[in-house]
Amino acid sequence: MPSPCLSGPYMQLRLCLAICAVLLASGAGGGTAVAGPAVSDDEVEALVAYARLYGYVRWFHPSDEGAVVDWERLAVLGAAEARRARTASDLQTALEDVFQPIAPTLALRPVGSGNVGWPSNQPELGARVTYWQHRGVKLGSRPSPYISRRVIVGGESKERKPLFEGSPLAVPILFVALNRDLEARLPLVLPVDQANRTSGTLAASFPALQERLATCEYVKGDLNDPAVRVAGVTILWNVMQHFFPYHAEAGIDWIAQLRPALRTALEAETPDGYRDGLCRLVARLQDGHGVFFAEMGEHPTVHEHVQTAGGLPIRVAMVGERIVVTAVRETAPFVPGDVVVSVSGVPAREVLAAREELVSGSPQLRRYRALNRFGQGPVGATLDVAVERDGVRLTIPVTLEADQRGYFSNGMQEFELPTFAEVSPGYFTSISRPAPRRNTRHISTNWRRPGA
Repeated sequence: MPSPCLSGPYMQLRLCLAICAVLLASGAGGGTAVAGPAVSDDEVEALVAYARLYGYVRWFHPSDEGAVVDWERLAVLGAAEARRARTASDLQTALEDVFQPIAPTLALRPVGSGNVGWPSNQPELGARVTYWQHRGVKLGSRPSPYISRRVIVGGESKERKPLFEGSPLAVPILFVALNRDLEARLPLVLPVDQANRTSGTLAASFPALQERLATCEYVKGDLNDPAVRVAGVTILWNVMQHFFPYHAEAGIDWIAQLRPALRTALEAETPDGYRDGLCRLVARLQDGHGVFFAEMGEHPTVHEHVQTAGGLPIRVAMVGERIVVTAVRETAPFVPGDVVVSVSGVPAREVLAAREELVSGSPQLRRYRALNRFGQGPVGATLDVAVERDGVRLTIPVTLEADQRGYFSNGMQEFELPTFAEVSPGYFTSISRPAPRRNTRHISTNWRRPGA
């Protein structure tokens, strides 16, 4: 049975998605070991089924219940329930308990059921129907060019008019294998009444689910909770599965990334190890727009680990095959031209390669960002940086301080540029910034000329 990534009439993408993992599972926590025993293949397989079903129901089943449920809490609750399942039958029951209050006509059955029919509870479609349309994906409340809407066709609804042309009515039901054990049937189109409701009342089991979610004991961002870790991977993987537009161009089998991502999330020894796993997952996309934000504020700092992002007081560059210091922060005991040999005993090139694994993008962008964040680690950690200076090897202990480097920016300047330069007698141009209005007429005139 195929494993579809829904597209066509369901979604339309504007340019490339700006990819950022704005996840509930990105909270505080640094170096405390939290991992349990090795995760079994059966547990991973159960979580694969849960994660895939979560994405289909959340973004493609247009029920009224799905429009109001707390999807972040449900991601955690569902992960916990799936982890408890010991058999395929247990898993089917757990998934039905979590998702059927939102999608009453969802049906699950064992893979290979053959002639065993599906339940006869498919909705009958009338003249007015609803389905999801997506222009990209919008997560959270931040302003975004992306929009999702449960559109209605077959009758006027100004608030829910289609976002673009195209209809899924030709294939209104999804049939998909969720893992090696279970397959699902999920309606993608539902009838609506004149009040624009998918049913006269919400599913009878929905209030009970809402009560379970309200009492679900989890702390947002608590990476000591395995269910929160699984929820983070589930949301991230599904966003990229259904909304990243270039899997084929990049040659990525994204479905194959889910199992190792879930295993890595549960087996990571520290919260930072878990975050590194999320970074590596995004990096598989090889797209420079892909950035993992550990925390998203009004003005987000682009740190993989915003809570523990300490940096070395140097800026480095590749010179030939060597990593060379090109700028130094204030009174740090380095000098430009120092060749970095190792960091706490790890060869400098290995330190760089490990950082490159966390960066999504072209080889050039990965190298640039890895150099920019070379030696990053927890604030307060002490590293022994071995350098060669004038043929002599030195070991310099450094305590990492809070770092302010961003996606491209680095406050340590390698050299100073003059503010203005005379390009011809009497004509000047700004080297470092556009000429302000208060400057001389010659500067203002020159700024308007091509090439100035």
